[in-house]
Amino acid sequence: MHRRLAAAVALGVTLLLAACTQPAPQPPPPPPSGPKMPSDPATSASPSPSPDPEKAIDNAVIKAYRGQFDEYNRLDMQGGTDKPTQKLLKTTSGTHREAVMTALQEDKHDGIHALNAGRLLGVVVKAGAGTTRDVTACEDYTHVIWAKKDGSHLHVEQPILNLQHSIAKRGPDGLWRIDSNSTDHVKSLKSAVCFSGDK
Repeated sequence: MHRRLAAAVALGVTLLLAACTQPAPQPPPPPPSGPKMPSDPATSASPSPSPDPEKAIDNAVIKAYRGQFDEYNRLDMQGGTDKPTQKLLKTTSGTHREAVMTALQEDKHDGIHALNAGRLLGVVVKAGAGTTRDVTACEDYTHVIWAKKDGSHLHVEQPILNLQHSIAKRGPDGLWRIDSNSTDHVKSLKSAVCFSGDK
């Protein structure tokens, strides 16, 4: 064999053996295994519940009743008044306002004032339609003391528990007002639909 050819063959054999002995390329390691977390779904704001129009009316009527009740008691403790306050104008109307003002005007004329306020034990709005609602309220005046200018107490028969039956009306301005009412003087309010107390 020619020396150069032999050398070439030997070199080729050497390269072939070297190629055969080199390790084959390894594939890349797999990603670490672990629990698959579900992808977060796209969050969407849940729609807010629609307001209940009847519930809103009930709340407005009850607010009006409590408002005029508290204002009457405040003025009664001050010794009455000749003219309705803004609070009474916004919470009363019709014959009910007339009755409230008559009582407060008599207080001022006679020099009588309450030493403490009555308690409203509950108000219930009954079913109605349009711009009117029926209202039943439980009022407790058993602990109220009325006094004259000289400080002497006015004698009042006890107990004074009032079951009020009223009509509320919504005015053109959108405000609900107590428009008329009738009063039952009762010995107990426990069986009344509006009761929430101890009388």
